[in-house]
Amino acid sequence: METYRKIFHFFFFFFSCHHLAVVVTGDSNYPLAESNIFLACGWLGNTGPPGQTWVGDVNSQYSPHEDASAPKSTIVTENKQVPYSKSRVSHSQFTYIFNVTAGQKFIRLHFYPSPKPGFNTSAAFFSVKAASFTLLRNFSASLAAYGNDRSPFFKEFCINIEDDQRLLNITFTPSPDYNDSYAFINGIEIVSMPLNFYYTAADDPGGGFRFVGQDNPYSILNINALATLYRINVGGKQISPSDDTGGMYRTWEMDDPYLTDARPSALPVNQSIHLTWIRNYSAPDLVYKTARTMGQDREINEKYNLTWEFEVDSGFTYFLRLHFCEFQIEVTEEGNRVFQIFIANLTAEVQADVIAWTGANGVAVYRDYAVTIGPKPNEENIKQNLSIQLHPAPRWRTKYSDAILNGLEIFKVDNTGNLAGPNPEPRTIPPNLDASPTIEPTKKNNVTGMVAGVISGFGVLSLLLLLIFWRGRKVKDSGSGTGTSLLGTFISSKTIKATKSSRGSFLPSDLCTQFSLSEIQAATNNFDNELVIGVGGFGNVYKGFINGSTTPVAIKRLEPESQQGALEFQTEIGMLSQLRHLHLVPLIGFCNDDREMILVYDFMARGTLRDHLYHSDNDPGRGFRFVGQDNPDSILNRNALANLYRINVGGQQISPSDDIRGMYRTWDMDDQYLIDARPSALPVNGSIQLSWVRNYSAPDVVYTTARTMGQDREVNEKYNLTWEFEVDSGFTYFLRLHFCEFQIEVTEEGNRVFQIFIANLTAEFQADVIAWSGANGVPVYRDYAVMIGSKPNEENMKQNLSIQLHPAPRWRTKYSDAILNGLEIFKVDNNGNLAGPNPERRTIPPNLDVSPTTKSNKKSNVIGIVAGVISGFGVLSLLLLLIFWRGRKVKDSGSGTGTSLLGTFFSSKTIKATKSSRGSFLPSDLCTQFSLSEIQAATNNFDNDLVIGVGGFGNVYKGFINGSTTPVAIKRLEPESQQGALEFQTEIGMLSQLRHLHLVSLIGYCNDGREMILTTNILLDEKWVAKVSDFGLSKFGSTSVSKTHVSTVVKGSVGYLDPEYYRLQQLTEKSDVYSFGVVLFEVLCARPPILRTADKKQVSLAVWAQQCYQNGTIDQIVDPFLKGKIKPECLNKFAEVAMSCLIDEGIRRPSMSDVVWGLEFALQLQESSIAIAKEIDENEEEEKILDNYETDGSGSVFSSVGNHVLSDSKTISAVTISTTTATDDQSLSTGSSDKYTGAVFSEILNPKGR
Repeated sequence: METYRKIFHFFFFFFSCHHLAVVVTGDSNYPLAESNIFLACGWLGNTGPPGQTWVGDVNSQYSPHEDASAPKSTIVTENKQVPYSKSRVSHSQFTYIFNVTAGQKFIRLHFYPSPKPGFNTSAAFFSVKAASFTLLRNFSASLAAYGNDRSPFFKEFCINIEDDQRLLNITFTPSPDYNDSYAFINGIEIVSMPLNFYYTAADDPGGGFRFVGQDNPYSILNINALATLYRINVGGKQISPSDDTGGMYRTWEMDDPYLTDARPSALPVNQSIHLTWIRNYSAPDLVYKTARTMGQDREINEKYNLTWEFEVDSGFTYFLRLHFCEFQIEVTEEGNRVFQIFIANLTAEVQADVIAWTGANGVAVYRDYAVTIGPKPNEENIKQNLSIQLHPAPRWRTKYSDAILNGLEIFKVDNTGNLAGPNPEPRTIPPNLDASPTIEPTKKNNVTGMVAGVISGFGVLSLLLLLIFWRGRKVKDSGSGTGTSLLGTFISSKTIKATKSSRGSFLPSDLCTQFSLSEIQAATNNFDNELVIGVGGFGNVYKGFINGSTTPVAIKRLEPESQQGALEFQTEIGMLSQLRHLHLVPLIGFCNDDREMILVYDFMARGTLRDHLYHSDNDPGRGFRFVGQDNPDSILNRNALANLYRINVGGQQISPSDDIRGMYRTWDMDDQYLIDARPSALPVNGSIQLSWVRNYSAPDVVYTTARTMGQDREVNEKYNLTWEFEVDSGFTYFLRLHFCEFQIEVTEEGNRVFQIFIANLTAEFQADVIAWSGANGVPVYRDYAVMIGSKPNEENMKQNLSIQLHPAPRWRTKYSDAILNGLEIFKVDNNGNLAGPNPERRTIPPNLDVSPTTKSNKKSNVIGIVAGVISGFGVLSLLLLLIFWRGRKVKDSGSGTGTSLLGTFFSSKTIKATKSSRGSFLPSDLCTQFSLSEIQAATNNFDNDLVIGVGGFGNVYKGFINGSTTPVAIKRLEPESQQGALEFQTEIGMLSQLRHLHLVSLIGYCNDGREMILTTNILLDEKWVAKVSDFGLSKFGSTSVSKTHVSTVVKGSVGYLDPEYYRLQQLTEKSDVYSFGVVLFEVLCARPPILRTADKKQVSLAVWAQQCYQNGTIDQIVDPFLKGKIKPECLNKFAEVAMSCLIDEGIRRPSMSDVVWGLEFALQLQESSIAIAKEIDENEEEEKILDNYETDGSGSVFSSVGNHVLSDSKTISAVTISTTTATDDQSLSTGSSDKYTGAVFSEILNPKGR
């Protein structure tokens, strides 16, 4: 009988579900809602305030669907306004079904977690799904209301409804994890938003917006859902839904609850300004007419960050929209107010300039950003703070040292359909006590509080003494030992004398020193943030030095301009000046000048007890530093690790047999991971006798070798000693860094102090190996953890984990240097998983083996210079071809008498050269020789904020010359480096003679003080004219005629790398040809050489293009913009040329001169095909082209050019070629076939041109 009952229940359940599914997926019973929906749950009929009608869900088209076999939902009446006046409550699942129009929608769920008759308030845990998205899971409205300090409240979400998705189902399900659980809802809003208002358009030209801390942009796609967490009117009042813009009914809160640092900040308002909108529904006018700035005090503003903090869930990516509008009359031009923006402690903007973004005062604009807040190991459900910080740009860059923010919005982006996070932590309120509003205490309560405070103080001290006793420490009394009470030693019998302070408090002058503010500033290096050793409710605590910098002290400072703590300040001085005891930190003095409140204590060198209890190196079980997080991390017994890298930094490889304690570990060299070491040093001390803390941490060899930054202080202070390691996204990594100071110069604390950055986050501000180990020759290691977040839609991507070292400021360290002896990197499991994706497959054609490097025979050729020059001409020809295809008409500024286009590249003027200090012959008549001081002035002493590009040669800076009126690009070879001297000489020698519309002009150079600068890739000027720069002269062969290649470690951009170069590690001129072939297909297809998001067969452009060419489908991969504009003859020739460049065997690839000829021929085929349609017979034209081609037997387009380049560098020959002046008006004429033939293709059609 029981069996039959179960079968019956099964079929009943199946039929019910099937019937419900039919109802839900059909749409005939659900009239289409053309406008917004405001649903008042539990109401019969319409209700609501004027101007906004709320429709009831009782006996209406929006009545919820419930399981017929389950208990029905209940309607509860609340004592609130609509939509919180009633609620629908149920122990069973129920679903609302809405027939809505396609598009992007807001969904707002309204909750009032009041006691509901017949329901246990503590059991209100439920989940909510909308379409395929989980909005809430095991959600407690009561905890959410308490956590957000508001009741009632609403939750807002954004989803996209596709055209074929007629019905939107919103389902409420009581949690099965709680007994007697139930779900409830007071109201539901479904409101349309403008198209692509928060979502990224499919045709967005920028491909998205900035992903902070990542290289690639981020996009909010239609497949994503968002949860609105915060919408803030910064500096202004709350804005109600009825006052929102665009009919979106958004609520804007004040920023006060989230502001954590504003000293004092200002709240400018301009209600009379007439706003100009970029998107006039982005935010209400009120948002852009109010703001918060840092204030008018430049000195204060430069010492702090204007900061807001917002609690968010770990393990999600967040989308932030920051709103700006400059409405103050003082800020009208670019550079007036420039500032930095930091999001989650990562740099979002180095030079934020609202006027530069908008073009004028009074123009509203917003900027979008994304940032990932990674989960903490073993704490998946923990919440963290997402910070937004603003800080002024350097004074030379901004007129006003200030920052501004008008509004902000923060959204959580779904993780594969999930938006649910944990509930807020419940408030720690004792049982039977209500969290009621604060009640004014009585005098008796005040007395009780004071007594409790005193007793608590003595209790803590007693506990400390007890702990010290337990740990076996003996305390010696400094008195006579004649029975004096221990507590009696705390209080001096001397009566204190007090004087009235400038702040009205009575401050002692005979038992502690009164310092001047200037003395305090000198002691703390003007309150340098790097000296902060603690932070409390009172303010920052700094380490300082008094008595001629000989005595370290702890300086506790109340935040400037704050009135908080005046009484505490007076009381603490009054009490502590009288208290003297062995176990009490002595108060040395105070300062109350200029409204400051500062206390000076004796410095405790060993830090806090907590540090030793929880952060001690001697007890690794306590945990270690989690970089970028507040709490420590631990590797627990239940964790698994994958060792990725084990490096003997600065030393040789260590085999397993040479490891210690039979662990058979292999230690690699660090060379292949080192990306910035200029020049660095490799100290060794094989004779030192090591003293071990844990003698099985690493072999002796690790601690007797190291890598340091070098001996040049000036160089060291300008760079970070950097290693990079490829790791998988979405994991936490455990790093162990090994240190040992074995150099005889480093024996005391402060000798070598440096900073450590891991994954671009600060791991150590003041790393001092001697302070950690206690002495020279003592090995020590430091453990860290860091999270490498995954990129949205790129879960299997690999990223680089960097380790960087940089010297501490000069006043803090004797030697401006850093040291590292060894390192280990481990991946920590994610819930038992350590697996990551396979590495990207190498783009090597089939049937080719990746064999070890071999040496080839020496052959004659000077390859680097010629390859560089010809590559430049190839790129220029490509530009001309593209310009023609895209319909640009180019006018010739010359006489049009048949002068070759290539002839315009070279000036006939013979160059005069002068011997430089580095032994190269540099021109003086065609380009200016700048002094180093002029270059430093132009770049603000090579300010990193002015870096606009980075290449193998070094940094490129934007600078200003001629009295700061002329902007230039300044290319600098890294100081002290010998690399590139020949390239430097050659590039100046060539570019000083080359003048052309499509070539970036070389203005001058500098080689003072061993500096090498070029004021000069394909660039676009202000008129969008393409210009070629940097002729690829980074690799040179020997000047001997016996070499055909350069042997070099493989370096280059992924996707462009010649497979033959990769296999043999020999760079030839044909390596450039391969790379250029990739460029040709890159332009033809309008896609990057590597597209990791594409199908596997299409990831590598070179491989994909070759397959398409062989299959005869090359026309299918052409840029859609070019389709229909390229004639088949031209396309076939262009593809043929590009394919020939990608031939696997370098010797079979064409020369660059042949490539240029092929491209020019393709261009002529294009032009002739167009002309044929108008007036020229196709057959005659082709025969004419072929006849002219066959008459030329030189075999080289650039025979003249080649002779010129390869002539003696000491006396560079002039070239007798007709020239035309390269002005801005110079261009190709396409109006006449005769002019075209004479001007452009003389190299092909006119044998004399060769």
